[in-house]
Amino acid sequence: MSLKKKSKSAKSGNVTEMKRNQSVISLITPQLFSIYGTNGNQLEDEDDDPSNDIYSRLKDDINKSTKNTTVNKKPLKIQHTSTLSKFIKFISKCLILCLFGNLFIRLTEEIYNSNTTLPNLADYGIFYLFRDALIEIHKPLGISNLTPIKVEILNSSIIGLIFGSIQPLFDNIFFKKSISRTRTSLFDTSSIIRSTIALVGLSYCLKKYEWDSKLQASLIWSIINILLWVVLDSTSSGFVAASVGSISSMFLYIITDTRIDFETIYNDFDLLADILWIGSFLFISLIIFGKISRHLFT
Repeated sequence: MSLKKKSKSAKSGNVTEMKRNQSVISLITPQLFSIYGTNGNQLEDEDDDPSNDIYSRLKDDINKSTKNTTVNKKPLKIQHTSTLSKFIKFISKCLILCLFGNLFIRLTEEIYNSNTTLPNLADYGIFYLFRDALIEIHKPLGISNLTPIKVEILNSSIIGLIFGSIQPLFDNIFFKKSISRTRTSLFDTSSIIRSTIALVGLSYCLKKYEWDSKLQASLIWSIINILLWVVLDSTSSGFVAASVGSISSMFLYIITDTRIDFETIYNDFDLLADILWIGSFLFISLIIFGKISRHLFT
């Protein structure tokens, strides 16, 4: 009886120990697995990862280098086409300036034809220097196709190109920093439209208003030019470029005409009006051409 009791007690002890061991294992195993099991899997995954293989990485680097060399060979053709497109765009922009040059000369002629009280800009040889030069050149060369109309168109086109190049030169040489700060406001298309409308409106006012004298019209236009500069441009570069062009044109007109000296300018108000007229007209024209050329070439 005692042996049976001992065996029963031993069996019951083993069962409890097994139960305890299973419970302990079930509690401890997840923690151990979380500490050691994942690292083992990570090591196995890292060994299985082909990106960690030195040979596979070397192969990938070789493939990338070959792709880069093939890509670098293509831009030769792309650069050739971009250069051609840039050249076409440049020619088209120059043609636009030529068109505005012809419109500018025609506008000056129409203003005088509508109101003869105003000075006639056609009398100023500064606007027709290239016309006279072309006439003198094509005669000895025997170019018969160069008709007077074509000469006028070429002269006006050259004037438009010159007027359009003055403002970008001043911007790039003297006022590069100030222009870069106000770049967004300068190249707005609406500002160019406003400038063109302002010139047309001013021309209409000059044509329709009954001026008492040429000096009155010239003085008023000189004052209006300052206001137009504030509204249309308001940049120091634009004001300096237009002022230099205006003063230079007046000075050239004085020194090229042998009949004019400073004493006659002081006594002859009509002559003073003519000089102010050409300066005022050139001032506003350079402002508008400057807006157009900035929009086209920048």
